[in-house]
Amino acid sequence: MVDRITIAVIAAPADGMVSTPILNLYRRGGSIVGINSLLYSLEDCARVLGHIGALFDQGRLPLPQDFRELPLGEAVAAYHAVNDGSAEKIVLIP
Repeated sequence: MVDRITIAVIAAPADGMVSTPILNLYRRGGSIVGINSLLYSLEDCARVLGHIGALFDQGRLPLPQDFRELPLGEAVAAYHAVNDGSAEKIVLIP
């Protein structure tokens, strides 16, 4: 059985272009989902994040691997790095 993947896009680089290995995505039965968080209220987003957190707690979502933790104060710099093309996985810690 092939692992299926989903790529969730919640932000895009300034030029709006994203490069992805589409053949690999296609062959694995994957999909790309765009999420515009501006369409949802703060309360809606909190409910979704609470649900996602519960899935992690239940072991139903795999934990990310090979990521770097940064304090929330470095979020702007991390955002700019991603916008400039960095593929590093970053978790912001409040």
